[in-house]
Amino acid sequence: MAAKCKLTDIGIRSLKPRATHYTISDGGGLSLRVFPNGKKVWIIRKMSGGKSVTFSLGSYPEISLASARAHAQEQCAAMVDNRRKETPPEAMSLKQVYDLWMQSRTIRPKTRRMSDYFLKCFGSLSELPFEQITPMRARAALSRLLVSKKLAAASQALNMLASIERFACGLGFVETPHLQFVARTIAVPAPTHARYLPAAQLSDVYKGLFDSRLHPNFYQSKLMPYFLAFTLLVCTLLRTQEACSIKWQDIDEAHQCIVVPARYMKCKEPFRVPISTQLRKVLDALKTQSTCDFILPRRASSAASERSNILFRRILTRAGVIDRMSPHGVRSMARSYFAEQGFDFIASEGCLAHRIENKVQRSYQRTDYLEQRRVIMQKWCDYVESCYLPYFVL
Repeated sequence: MAAKCKLTDIGIRSLKPRATHYTISDGGGLSLRVFPNGKKVWIIRKMSGGKSVTFSLGSYPEISLASARAHAQEQCAAMVDNRRKETPPEAMSLKQVYDLWMQSRTIRPKTRRMSDYFLKCFGSLSELPFEQITPMRARAALSRLLVSKKLAAASQALNMLASIERFACGLGFVETPHLQFVARTIAVPAPTHARYLPAAQLSDVYKGLFDSRLHPNFYQSKLMPYFLAFTLLVCTLLRTQEACSIKWQDIDEAHQCIVVPARYMKCKEPFRVPISTQLRKVLDALKTQSTCDFILPRRASSAASERSNILFRRILTRAGVIDRMSPHGVRSMARSYFAEQGFDFIASEGCLAHRIENKVQRSYQRTDYLEQRRVIMQKWCDYVESCYLPYFVL
C-alpha cells in the first residue's frame, strides 16, 4: 500500500522555526526537517540490513516537494533489507545439520559417542532433507528401540532430534519447528535410584568382605586391596570413575587435599577432597602397593569407566551386598548420614561435588567450603573407621 502524503507546498512554506529542530513526516520514509535558522532539509529514513539508515536529499525549495518524493521512491526501492536479499539456504540432510550442530558445541567424548549412537538409530532418515522429516517418520525410525523396550534411549534420541531442529531453525534451514513434542509420545518409565544401604549397615559390608576370605575361589592376597579400594571410595565420596582417575600427583600436601582435575569431574571443575586421618592411612597403604601413577592400580589397557565399574561391583559382590547396594549408593549412604547428623546443607552437598547455586550465584560465590567440608568428612570417616575396625586394621 502506498504511503499517504501529508505535506503540501503551502504547508511547507508556513512552517516556522523553533528553538530546536523538528521533523515533519511526508510518509514513505520521506520527512522535512526544519532547523532553528529557518533552513528546511529533506530527510529519508529507511531500514537497511536490519538497521535504520538516515540521509538527506537536499534543502527546500531547491528540491521541490515533487522531486523529493520521486527521489525518495527511487532510494527506498534500492534500499531493500539485506535479509530479504539472502538466497534461501539449500536443503541439508539430517546428517549435515547434525555435523554443524556438533561443531557448535563443547561436549565430553562420552556425550559425543552417545549422540553418534542416537544418529545411527535413525538409519536412512539421516540422509533425508531435514525439512522432510515429520514427527511420524522420526518415531517410526526408532521402531527397533521401541520394540526392544529401550524407551529411555528412544526418548533421548527424539529430544536430541528436537535440539537439532531448533539449531536448524536458527540457521534458516527449517521455517517452523514441528519435532519438539515427539518425545512426549513415548511413556518412559520412572528412573530408578541407585541402590544403597543405611549408614548403620556399613559395618555389614565390611563384615561380608572380611568373610569372603573363606570362599574357596577367593585369593587371600586380594582381600586387603579390595578393602583399601572400597575405603578410598567411602572416604572420598567421589564417583567411581573419578576415584579411579586420580593420580598420586593430584595430592596437594600443602592444603591436605586431593585435587581432582576438571576433566574427570562431572561438574567440569577442579574439586578438592579433604584428606582425613583415615584417608591418609589408606593412601599410605596404597602407596606401598603402587606400581603406576594412579592411586588405584589399573591395567594400562582399561579405561577409567570400565575399571571403576568392574572393580567396585566385584568388591560389593564379594561382600554379598551387590543386590542391595550399588557402588554409587555409597554417596547416597553418606548424604543420608549427613542429614541425620544435622550437618550444614550447602557444605554437605559440597562433599558430594553437587552444584546447588545457579549461574548468577556461582559468579559471586567463589568458595568451595573446603574447611567446612573437612570437618564433616572427618566425622564421617571416624564413623567409617568404627565400622571396619572389627575386621580390618590400617
